[in-house]
Amino acid sequence: MSFGILDVPGHTAGHIAYFAEALDPPVLFCGDTLFACGCGRLFEGTPAQMLASLDRLSELPPATRVYCATNTRRPTSASRSRSSLRTPTFSNALAMRP
Repeated sequence: MSFGILDVPGHTAGHIAYFAEALDPPVLFCGDTLFACGCGRLFEGTPAQMLASLDRLSELPPATRVYCATNTRRPTSASRSRSSLRTPTFSNALAMRP
């Protein structure tokens, strides 16, 4: 199994995501960049960086399964889905983007 590393600044300046395109369906581990109900807080990055990162992720295949990190401030659909091993597809997560 091979993962590509994507530079997705915004949450933090050096935030990265791991993408396995060869899997069926493709898989993205995006940390705190993207959640089913929004995106991560901006700690070191700028709004422009976060938007560019979300735009970059939106170019991934629509069937991509998204596995995000936890949102410690309040539960989100993504964290509940992740805990039950039912994650939304990437296109569903992007459709909820503000």
